[in-house]
Amino acid sequence: MKMKTKSIIVTVLIAVALLIVLLFELFPIYWAIVSSLRAREEIVGMAPIYPTSFKIQNFYDVFVKWKYYEYVVNSVIVATGNTVLVLLVTLPAAYALARFRMGVARHLSFWILTNRMAPPAAFLLPLYMLFSFLRLSGTFIGLILAYCVFNIPLSIWLLTAAIESIPRDIEEAAMLDGLSPFGVLTKITIPLAKSGIASTGLLTWLFAWNHYIFGMILSGPDTKLITVALGDFALTTVGIEWEYVATMTVGTIIPVFVVLFIVRRAIVSGFAFGKI
Repeated sequence: MKMKTKSIIVTVLIAVALLIVLLFELFPIYWAIVSSLRAREEIVGMAPIYPTSFKIQNFYDVFVKWKYYEYVVNSVIVATGNTVLVLLVTLPAAYALARFRMGVARHLSFWILTNRMAPPAAFLLPLYMLFSFLRLSGTFIGLILAYCVFNIPLSIWLLTAAIESIPRDIEEAAMLDGLSPFGVLTKITIPLAKSGIASTGLLTWLFAWNHYIFGMILSGPDTKLITVALGDFALTTVGIEWEYVATMTVGTIIPVFVVLFIVRRAIVSGFAFGKI
């Protein structure tokens, strides 16, 4: 009886702790949504925590008057293009590292990952000079390639672990049936590793979506990203207009929720089977 009571108390404490953490995580999102519907006087004043007004004019000013949707589209193009390119490059590389580990290849995954550990600022000057020489600065292609510097090492490392979790017996049986290594990769390995691929693609997309410094240096007027636009608007000489900053923040996180909704099943199945 005492063990049962103790177990209930521990469960309740864990639930309360998780609830507190969840509230801390969700409150900034809630504050941004509520503030996006308020006037500036309410935000800087002593307005209650719950919404008291619904000022839709903020969204009209941001998305129609200032064309904030153009920066959203730019970020979607860069993040999605970078994710597709990274997966196309890293899937064959991860398969080779997972299935053909010989000699120095055994340690290659670690050395690839060390590139991800360097601070982004260390790559800014070389990338800026290289892209300026190649006339890629201020272009979508340049931004997509720039984010590959950090996303390719992480993607190779994650996908290698996902492919290693697949039993070799399945692939060997497919080869005995006449499939080539490329056929095994496309018809056997990729479908079995789809949860790991989905989670890797999600992390790659989020990094390209959220990263600021590369976009600030390498983007141009026609390719300005959403994070750069948000930072430019917040750091004005007339002060921070919090109602518009909150509205832009809501516009920034909506595409993230859409992407999470699209890949949710693959990620949940990966957690259920221990593949993520």
